[in-house]
Amino acid sequence: MVSTLFELVQDAIPNSDNKVFLADPGNNPSRYIMNNAELAKWTPIQKHYYVDAPPSVSGLKVRFAEPYLSSLFSKTVWTSEEFALPHFRRSEGYNEFLRPLGFDHMLWVTLTDAGERVGSYPIWRSTDMPPFSQGDIEFMNRAAPHIAHAIKVASLARPLCSVPGCEFMPETDGRTGVVILNQAGKVCALDRTAEEIFSEIGILEGVRADMVAPGRASALFEYITRTLQAIFRETKLIPDPDTPALRIYSHRTGIVLKLHGVMTRGADGRERVTVLLERGELRSHRRSRMAVRLGLCASDIAILDGLRAGLHGAAMAERMQIAPGTLKVYMSRLAEKLTPNGGIEELRRFASKAWA
Repeated sequence: MVSTLFELVQDAIPNSDNKVFLADPGNNPSRYIMNNAELAKWTPIQKHYYVDAPPSVSGLKVRFAEPYLSSLFSKTVWTSEEFALPHFRRSEGYNEFLRPLGFDHMLWVTLTDAGERVGSYPIWRSTDMPPFSQGDIEFMNRAAPHIAHAIKVASLARPLCSVPGCEFMPETDGRTGVVILNQAGKVCALDRTAEEIFSEIGILEGVRADMVAPGRASALFEYITRTLQAIFRETKLIPDPDTPALRIYSHRTGIVLKLHGVMTRGADGRERVTVLLERGELRSHRRSRMAVRLGLCASDIAILDGLRAGLHGAAMAERMQIAPGTLKVYMSRLAEKLTPNGGIEELRRFASKAWA
């Protein structure tokens, strides 16, 4: 849901590549949903400057924790100019935290549904992007109630689940995380990619922000151990030494992991479990997100599915139970919607390459 929110708002109001959503204002002001796993390592710094530090250090009039947050929910959209002190761009907080991330000016959008606080969405722009316009502010004022309600409904989903037999689509960067467990089933080592992944999940679950800070490796290892035990709770992590364990894990925030567990033997002769992590998404999630973003109706999706399956003309019309002439009209309209020149051949290429 939040991934779709990031994309839709980006289409309407271009903003920074790094995006965050404050998912639990007040009770846990360091609980974020992020579009970039590397942002997780900045969480302790964010907490230091914008939850704990005084205005003389942060450069802002407010702190993003109670009781200050309550006053922010008095209106829907704030601008950074309303928060900033005169020395904001000379402040330690701006130069040590915001500027390295490409954060310069923002709209702070508060999200409430039926009087309940759902979260806050800071929409950042960098120094080379123009100020937000009155039209941008008006758009977010109108969109915020609908966004808040949608996120409230989405949050009712199960907190975590194992999804066997589903189609997994790995991220394009191809990075694989590695976690090593000792004979007692506890984490004893991991690489940076795995650390970023589990740090982000931990922040979303409301664990202490300083868990991912330098020098807190033991706390992070304990958290990852518990998380892996929960993911593999239905079966043993390694049911058979010769058979790798496989899990597709879908977190309630949309983070999807493919986990392979294999038995390995170290140089010291001791057996250990190595878990390989791939981050990606479920094909069904990607289809839903693309359909929302592109404004596709049921007939549009049926056409794209048919084209991807190699159907043409009468076969496509028969599958959709419509007349061939009606199909041509639908395809022309869809081509105009999705392709630069509105061509049917371009639509076929889109279906074969871009449509999930």
